[in-house]
Amino acid sequence: MIYYAWSSDLSKNSGEGKLGLMFIENIYNFTKKNIHCFSNNGNFVFSKKTKNTFKDNKLNNNFYNNYVKIFYGIFLMWKYYFLKKKIIYVNYLPIWNFLIFLLLPPKTILGPITGNLKKNRKIFGIIKIDYILYLCSLISLLILKVNKKNFFFAHEDLYKKLKKNLWFDCFYNYQLLYFKKSKKNLSKKNNILIYNRSNKSKNIKFLLSNLFKKKFFDEIGVVGLKLSLNSVKNYGYVNHKKLLKILSKYKFALISDENIYSFFCLDALSCQVKLIYNKNSHKFKNYFNNSQFIKLDKLNSKNISKKNKKIFLNRKIEKILRFKLNIYLKNALT
Repeated sequence: MIYYAWSSDLSKNSGEGKLGLMFIENIYNFTKKNIHCFSNNGNFVFSKKTKNTFKDNKLNNNFYNNYVKIFYGIFLMWKYYFLKKKIIYVNYLPIWNFLIFLLLPPKTILGPITGNLKKNRKIFGIIKIDYILYLCSLISLLILKVNKKNFFFAHEDLYKKLKKNLWFDCFYNYQLLYFKKSKKNLSKKNNILIYNRSNKSKNIKFLLSNLFKKKFFDEIGVVGLKLSLNSVKNYGYVNHKKLLKILSKYKFALISDENIYSFFCLDALSCQVKLIYNKNSHKFKNYFNNSQFIKLDKLNSKNISKKNKKIFLNRKIEKILRFKLNIYLKNALT
């Protein structure tokens, strides 16, 4: 038997792409069945021979590819559903987009549910977008409940907001399993790396304005969207391999407001980097041994000077996550 999957993004250099590839590999490892993947990156078969040779194709992450072309993916899922094949809908599954869950065929295997309900904007200056997204999320949960579909969350932020509306103990923090064993940190100075994006929910401008007030850092590096400032070192957009090399040379990294355990954060932890975050945005549990999270407003000479240590994902947490993932896969695939 071969599985058929749709994924909007299977790029190795984007968060959604990494999440999608990770999920497909988990399904393959669980079933040992080949997976025919359709995506905006092109089509390929994920198998024992191709799993380690998949070449990354650049993807234009625009509104059309991410939120319009998904309906072509839904059409493909119906096609293979009628052919009595196992079907998988992999990523770009924001919980507020109830149309996806409403239109997908029965027995679709759902990838990690993502999304962010933090949108500090108003429609016509009156209605908060947060409230609309929350209402749409509740509609999605109702559809999932009626259709008896198994699902889980990529991170805990959404789970915490929707926990009261769930009817079972849902699996969350899936993307923590992305963490790789800690690599050596080569930094010899107090320097900090920032992943700069135009996404407003990441609140980068506010974080940077506060960071530049601090006089602790010998160098400020930026990956992603370039900053037009003489005081920073711009690397631009880099592939994953180069990002890890850059991270290993920095002692600190600034975490955006959107998701404290983003892929950038997990890569930073794997390079033994200390993480600085905004106290007003994150109330979290530290799932890693020896990691050091520092509140932006609490930076001082003492916590700056401490040596970086080898970081591990808490073994108990890892066992629980893998156990719950196996339960999800068993329920979804049988």
